[in-house]
Amino acid sequence: MKASAREQMGKDRCFSGKKPCFEHYPHFQVQYHELYAGGWVAAIVLRNFSLSFFQDEFLHAFERVMIRIAGKDEVRAVILTGEEKEGWPEGQDFFVAVEDLPDKINRIRQLFHLIEHFNKPVLAAVARGAFGHGCELLGAVHLVIADQDAIFGACMPSAGGTQRLPRLCQSKRGRQGFLGAVRMLVQGRVLQADEAWRTGLVDEISPGADVFQYAVAIAKEYIVSGEGLLWRAYVRRKAWMMDWELKKALSDELVPDLPHFSEEQKKVWELIRYGYQHGFQAGLIREEELYMSLISERDERRNVQMDRLWVAENHGEEEIPVEKEAEWLEKGQLLPPGVPFYPRFTQLPEWQYAFQVVPIEGMRGFDVRKRIVPVKKPKAYEVLLYVLASEVNHIDLSRHHRKEDAPFTVTGHMGLGLVVAIGEEVKREGWLNIGEMVTIHLQKKPRLPVRDIKHSSIQEQMKGVHQQFAVCHITQVTPNNHLWNGYWDQRDLFIHLVPFSRLQELAPIRMSDDEDNDICVIQHALPRLDLMDSKQLFEEWTALPR
Repeated sequence: MKASAREQMGKDRCFSGKKPCFEHYPHFQVQYHELYAGGWVAAIVLRNFSLSFFQDEFLHAFERVMIRIAGKDEVRAVILTGEEKEGWPEGQDFFVAVEDLPDKINRIRQLFHLIEHFNKPVLAAVARGAFGHGCELLGAVHLVIADQDAIFGACMPSAGGTQRLPRLCQSKRGRQGFLGAVRMLVQGRVLQADEAWRTGLVDEISPGADVFQYAVAIAKEYIVSGEGLLWRAYVRRKAWMMDWELKKALSDELVPDLPHFSEEQKKVWELIRYGYQHGFQAGLIREEELYMSLISERDERRNVQMDRLWVAENHGEEEIPVEKEAEWLEKGQLLPPGVPFYPRFTQLPEWQYAFQVVPIEGMRGFDVRKRIVPVKKPKAYEVLLYVLASEVNHIDLSRHHRKEDAPFTVTGHMGLGLVVAIGEEVKREGWLNIGEMVTIHLQKKPRLPVRDIKHSSIQEQMKGVHQQFAVCHITQVTPNNHLWNGYWDQRDLFIHLVPFSRLQELAPIRMSDDEDNDICVIQHALPRLDLMDSKQLFEEWTALPR
């Protein structure tokens, strides 16, 4: 009833004067602007350009608004815009129960079908970037413009991306566009704005800083003259869609280098080829089947892994009953992932959760192996850290721990930690104090000023930051956060933020080929990545709901 009242109020108020009109919804805002006498543009501003599509409430409201706009003769064009969340969103933002996926995918597909067959030109103005369904949306609109710093990526498309994007990019840029779209869809490549333009995913790059203002200027050109860039894009898109239903074989020059593809990547490529050979609609049906198949396979693998619990200690592994884990948690011998830890007050557990990052053959991404391992005490020149966050980067992904029967190894070289215990020499020299936040660099070899470097207190296979507690040499840590501060200001950085507590559930995690700008941060117990010291950390922990 509330939505209906809002819509009726908007209908009565808008277009009665010259002033802009605004309608507010939980996940977006609709703005109506008169750009010429009697000619209005509707701008739909999403609060998060990509993540909105994971919200049922958004999908229902967005569809209603689009249908209502279609019936408004005063509105001559539509602009879709909005900014990406700063940094890559948390893994739980993407989580949808497997049984709910078909219905959600169906709703997104219906929405995209409505947009591409809309009775008015629809223009997307992309600020910062578009990922996942937000990137697939660009294949349904009639014209795409982006700011100069925008980045784009589409992982495991399910809403028609494998069928729209290759065709669209090929129509605009020929072979170069087709192969660029295939690399993005199959290999998970992240495209910068200029590369997205060369591929054909983006039609225009905004010459100034305000991409929305540039979009309004393009819409105004069409509303005033009935022609221009937006009109040409609208007309040609209608013609291209008629061609998409034709069945055609791909020429040899369009076939990528298959030996470098993983089995999963080959399935995505074959899906693209199938769509060309059997037509657009047949490709959409096959895409949904493949997507659900891949998701079910991953879900089944996760369930098998999560039903088994292993303890790794002294070069050996032993499977233990799940009841033992519950007993250790109840007695405080094992801490739940992600809980605050107050040095000197919280009891140090005997056991901890740990992960080994396992690179995936044939693609840039990783799976994980989970174990329970002992918490070790630091020796003279070492410190014991409660790990707050850890990073998966090219060092992890270049390791070759791919064999299932290989000994378990705790991986990870960079992260943030909280000092919870210190060795005798560290205490005597006053190098660090319990309760300090530190940056961890395990890729550094222990060095001076330590006079007598003794053997580490832990075995090499247990050295890593993808665990709850890590022992480090004093020269492998530096006070405060020097690792992630400022990451959010780097627009070209692509961050996967995954909770430590759900790492096994969300794996395998797929990353792009851009190893310099694409990282995964595992969030252990750090509320925000920009916390600089332990004082800020404790304040954040205190504010958490109990």
